[in-house]
Amino acid sequence: QNFIYYTVVLCISIVCLATTIFIYGFFRKALLKTDYNKVMVNFAAMLLLAFLTLVLQTNLDKELMTKTTCVVLSLINQFSIIAAFSLMTLMSYSISRQIFSMVVHNKHRRFMRRLAITYSIPSLVTLITMIVELAAPRCASARPKFGMK
Repeated sequence: QNFIYYTVVLCISIVCLATTIFIYGFFRKALLKTDYNKVMVNFAAMLLLAFLTLVLQTNLDKELMTKTTCVVLSLINQFSIIAAFSLMTLMSYSISRQIFSMVVHNKHRRFMRRLAITYSIPSLVTLITMIVELAAPRCASARPKFGMK
C-alpha cells in the first residue's frame, strides 16, 4: 500500500507527542508554570489528535469507514490542525510578550481568555464546514464532499 510510509512516520510522531504530553503531565509542577508551556501541551495534544485521525482515515477497512465515520474523522482532523496553527500563533504571542517584557495583570484570567479565543476560531471554521457539508446541494463547489472520491 502507498500509505505505509506515512503511517509509520505518523505513528512515530504520535508516540513522541504522547511522550511529550506524558512528561509535561508527570512533571507538571516544574514544567507548567509558564503560559508558553501550557500552550505547548495543548499544541502537542492537537497535533496528536490530527495525526491519529490521519492514521485512522488511511488505515480503516472499507467496512468500518462509513460516510459518518469519514465525516467525523475529517471534521476532527480539520479542527485539530487549525487549532494547532492557532496555538502556534498564541505561542508566538507569548514569546513576543517575553521579549518585550510586557507585564500582565490577572495572568490566569487573561491566559484562559486567550486559550478560549484560540480554540473558538477552529471551532467556528469546523462548524461552518459541517453546516456547508450538510446543507449545500450535492453538486455545490463549496461543499467539502467528505467521504467522496
